[in-house]
Amino acid sequence: MITFWKTAVLGLLVLTLNSFSKDEELITQKLHIPKGVTAGETAGRIALSFQNTPYVARTLELPGEEKLVINLHELDCTTFVENVLAFTRSVQTDRLTIEQFQKNLAHYRYYQGQVNGYGSRLHYFSSFLQQLQTYGEAKLMAEEWGGEAYHKPIHFMTQHRNLYVQLADEKAFKLVEKIENELNAVNNYYIPKNKIAVLESKMQTGDVIGITTAKAGLDVSHEGFAYRRNGRIHLLHASTDQKKVVVSSEPLADYLARHRDQTGIIVARLSY
Repeated sequence: MITFWKTAVLGLLVLTLNSFSKDEELITQKLHIPKGVTAGETAGRIALSFQNTPYVARTLELPGEEKLVINLHELDCTTFVENVLAFTRSVQTDRLTIEQFQKNLAHYRYYQGQVNGYGSRLHYFSSFLQQLQTYGEAKLMAEEWGGEAYHKPIHFMTQHRNLYVQLADEKAFKLVEKIENELNAVNNYYIPKNKIAVLESKMQTGDVIGITTAKAGLDVSHEGFAYRRNGRIHLLHASTDQKKVVVSSEPLADYLARHRDQTGIIVARLSY
């Protein structure tokens, strides 16, 4: 395989030569999507432009040193959200270059935007949300909307170390363990799924949605964006069931009702 290396300000970008040319074309196209009145509207437009992109898991789990991976042709729920926000930030700030998109992607995927080993990646949705708030780019809405406290111990990665090849490295393991302990010291709120139908009128297209889970050790099991269609809020996401990016056929409240392990949502509203 021929590999193309490109030095970026915030890390190293690794792509195959062929995939880079395809992604470069897509990046250019999406940087010219018109901005909306709000960042959420812009995010909604960009997210919708990914419709039917194939769902592929673990595209970031490449062997060797941690690098900034760009793959716009295969997305899981996390990389979908990261890429949409990276484009949204570029469009909202009128910084419409491939290099700025790369910086933005690192900005959302890694702690303080710095690629510094496996442990620097924001593996938990809660870490991602904390950083968004630190950046001043989003506000969590559940508490304001009358949501409930979300006391859920986070420890999935360290208690399932065997599932993550990179955690064989003791330094990476200790860093992830430290992050879990820090997350467990923060008070969080969520909207239980039996309250979503009542509160959906408060949601807007482009709100970032994390779906909380009954699975031990995890904060969320899925993520995507709110998308208003025919007066109801739907989930715009990289679907594991349909194996592509879709707008859920049923409203978000009904989508969660048919997934027993999904307990509710965390909502972040973009503020830049």
